[in-house]
Amino acid sequence: MHPSESIHSTHRLRKRSILNVLMAALVAVTSQSNSIACEPAPQLPLSIYCIEYATALKSVYLKTEGGVFSKAYLSTANVVAAGNVQVEDGAISLYGPPMKDEDHPLVSSAQSGNIRQPLLVLIPGAPDKDPTYQSRIMDMDPAGFPNGSYMLANLSPHLVRFRVEGNTVEIAPDSERRFIPELRQGEITAVTIEYKIGEDWLVVSSSRWASRKDRRTLVCIYQNPKNDRMLIKSIPLR
Repeated sequence: MHPSESIHSTHRLRKRSILNVLMAALVAVTSQSNSIACEPAPQLPLSIYCIEYATALKSVYLKTEGGVFSKAYLSTANVVAAGNVQVEDGAISLYGPPMKDEDHPLVSSAQSGNIRQPLLVLIPGAPDKDPTYQSRIMDMDPAGFPNGSYMLANLSPHLVRFRVEGNTVEIAPDSERRFIPELRQGEITAVTIEYKIGEDWLVVSSSRWASRKDRRTLVCIYQNPKNDRMLIKSIPLR
């Protein structure tokens, strides 16, 4: 073989080798991209509590595995186990019934964060405005919300405080705090709930609570969007 032919042959082999490496890299990147694109959206076991129904909307739809919509009935008396819900861009969303074009309109959405056992609390939004429901996600994990404790959720735009057992627990707007009474099972204590307007504290509720070690209790303070009245609702979670 002539020396020049040997050199040309070596160059061809090198080109083929480089092309093979590039093709292998392209296949690997394409495969990885397809793997990422096809990775299913995370699913979380969702519970829902509706403090008050929005007009004519007592059921919602949630997106489940594969983008399938599942209907869930709301309750103002109980926490509803709605099943697994698909997390979309870090948010848990609820939808209304399908329209004429078969699309489900969005009625509520809230960021899920790192919560693994979400409870979605719903209150009606402002009349004739979207979204239909305002929502807040709370963590139902018993490790942070054990039996015998209260989750005090301030869903209003005002500073709220609880006066109980000689202690005062303040809760900023749109936040919650856990409270564990230092009481024996069945023991009664007086509880006053107030909210702040300007420099004044106004009473929302003044009542007596009995300590229960066999359950946990969610207490929600919210402002009715229809008349701006401050209200309170509590529900036991067994």
